[in-house]
Amino acid sequence: YCDSVNFQSDYATDIFLNSGRVFRAGIGYTIPLGCSTPPFIPPRDEGLKKLFEDEQLVKFVYLAQFHPHKSHMWLLDALKEVLGKNDNVRVVFSGDGSLIGKVKARVDHLRLSRQVLCPGRIDRAFVPWILDQADCVLVASRTETFGHNFLEPMFFGTPVIGTDVGIGREIVRDYQTGFLIKSTSKVQLRKAVEFSIRNPEKLKCYGANAQALVRDAYSWQTVARRYVDLFRSM
Repeated sequence: YCDSVNFQSDYATDIFLNSGRVFRAGIGYTIPLGCSTPPFIPPRDEGLKKLFEDEQLVKFVYLAQFHPHKSHMWLLDALKEVLGKNDNVRVVFSGDGSLIGKVKARVDHLRLSRQVLCPGRIDRAFVPWILDQADCVLVASRTETFGHNFLEPMFFGTPVIGTDVGIGREIVRDYQTGFLIKSTSKVQLRKAVEFSIRNPEKLKCYGANAQALVRDAYSWQTVARRYVDLFRSM
């Protein structure tokens, strides 16, 4: 009954049952979401603002709801040894959700409360500033149909270490724009984070590469034209 079916990433196409039939019928398309450049407004929380402005710290950010498929517990267990060896590293888990209490308890149990912060949900107006100030963004999702959490930081010039899901599969390139890891490999994650901590200048290069890769192709101006062309063709 559909005139067209749009998948927002190649990954979404792969996991969608019978997507091959949709494309063979000539009604399948792959058009992503887009990004724009909003004002960069620092958060009102002075402690959080001070943390991100501290150039002596290496800041990793994970913006995600505290739900099982976002894998906060897995991420904590993977990073505990790295954090123990690098006192200047901070990890910010921003968001809310059903598992936030358990994640906080796990942080306390691992004695990482000074290095792993869970400030709750950050107002959307402050997110671009946070992503711009971060040294690297983490994505530990088990699945994403699109994955704005990959695209947005790269659009602002921040590299990503993320699992092989969503749009990340298409835009995160090892040693170029960040690191793509298997969602079950704590070893891969640790190696990527350790490399990033040891090589801050390369991390900056990856951020610049990331921005160059997605800035035009994934701007809302470019993406909107593709949707308009699709609608006009129907």
